[in-house]
Amino acid sequence: MKTKNIIIMPLLIFCFLASFNSSTVNAMSQAEVDKGDSSLAYGMQVLDGEIRALNLETEFGISTNFGIEGIYTYIGDDDDENENDILDVNTKFNLIDNSDYDVSAVLGYHTDFEDGYPRIGILYSKSENKLLDLNLGIDVLLKKDKSYLGYMLGFDYRLTDNIYLEVGHRKFSGQEDTEGLNIGTRYYF
Repeated sequence: MKTKNIIIMPLLIFCFLASFNSSTVNAMSQAEVDKGDSSLAYGMQVLDGEIRALNLETEFGISTNFGIEGIYTYIGDDDDENENDILDVNTKFNLIDNSDYDVSAVLGYHTDFEDGYPRIGILYSKSENKLLDLNLGIDVLLKKDKSYLGYMLGFDYRLTDNIYLEVGHRKFSGQEDTEGLNIGTRYYF
């Protein structure tokens, strides 16, 4: 039953968001905001050889300076006593749109379906070449006393016209035991 929820919940969220618009904000929490594309990513969080979390992400660019992002995270131990489903819904506002780099502000909401907290943050992305982008981000959950800081440092590498490999060190704000290496792929529609 739990596996069914892991598959159905993210797909419902993706379909709901896709019905509004089919454009994207770029891969691995990049600061760049682009209109006209849509993407879906799947990744896993690894620390000390153990999978800490599974992530499903979707991003859409509403305009050239405004986008939305949804991140569903499943955290579970082998004994299934510490299972946790988390949803993050964010908006991105492009502050600097330069050909070499981008800076965006992030405003969002983090919930474990019992408690929720507002989020603020900033993202920086730098294009190294046509295949490689470097990404850096930091965010804070407001009104939360612990695990309120999140960060990401990584890159995405273009494998094909539509598929990117995403690698980085990431800690999601509001989530415990998910800091570590994040490895995933993103598909652009």
